Amino acid sequence: MNYFNRVAQLTPTKFWVNNVSREEAVQPMVHGQLQDKPLLFNQAFNEGGLTTEEFEEYGPVMYFRDNFIKSWVSAVELVSQVR
Repeated sequence: MNYFNRVAQLTPTKFWVNNVSREEAVQPMVHGQLQDKPLLFNQAFNEGGLTTEEFEEYGPVMYFRDNFIKSWVSAVELVSQVR
């Protein structure tokens, strides 16, 4: 089982903030406007919109991951310079 399958199994049905569901977290007007947007939003928001394998290659996830890794490497370099 890959990492994303394990995370998917741990994902709660309610957000930890205010214990609201995904549908309750977005105002209906905003949700309606977003539903009319490109496929990317619908893939990410709707249950079953992305398979686990598709999630790994999903553009916004890759963007976040790449920036996180870049920042992590910078932080490690900074700490090693200070030591």
